[in-house]
Amino acid sequence: GREAYVSVAGFYKNLKSYIYEQSVLFDFTGFPVSGGPEPVLRQGFVNIWSNGKGGHIQGFELAGSLPFSTFTPALEGLGVQGSYSYTDSNIQPDPNSPSTPLPGLSKHVWNATAYFEKSGIQLRGSVRHRSSFLAEISAFGGGRERRMAQGETVVDAQIGYEFQRGSALEGLSILLQGYNLTNEPFVTYVNGDERQVRDYQEYGRRFLVGVNYRF
Repeated sequence: GREAYVSVAGFYKNLKSYIYEQSVLFDFTGFPVSGGPEPVLRQGFVNIWSNGKGGHIQGFELAGSLPFSTFTPALEGLGVQGSYSYTDSNIQPDPNSPSTPLPGLSKHVWNATAYFEKSGIQLRGSVRHRSSFLAEISAFGGGRERRMAQGETVVDAQIGYEFQRGSALEGLSILLQGYNLTNEPFVTYVNGDERQVRDYQEYGRRFLVGVNYRF
């Protein structure tokens, strides 16, 4: 059928440069000194942002959709959708530091959705998983620092109904959506050890109720 499909896509990106924080020696000669004697040295280290070397991003994605009506008309309205992506990234902007993956990119990401849509009824449940990744978070003093973030699995659901033609409420539809139903936390850790937790943040479950009317 026209609604069922399987797709495969590959990608490769070459990054010519990447901005990183560099510690450099700076001459403070000429800066005023207040409340103390003249310093012995007028040089010190400061952190500045610099353009460094780049890296690459490469991977592939698999996706598919399967309405169950493909097998028998009795299952019309039922179906599943899903995808999986693999991403490998590597950057080394500072030649004096080891290479790292690009912040925010998980190596493995997959999601799956099951749905039923028929006669105005809309039911949908989704689950999304991402593996651990390098996260960029707010550090002490408002600066940015990078920590490994734990993988997460997020579950969402949706239920709705649209009143059909001929009904006294024709044109009216109602919708209830729930996000992060398992209250999945955002967790970062240090030294590559998931037992050494740096951040543990819960954002809670979110619910949305909607009413639409078309005329």
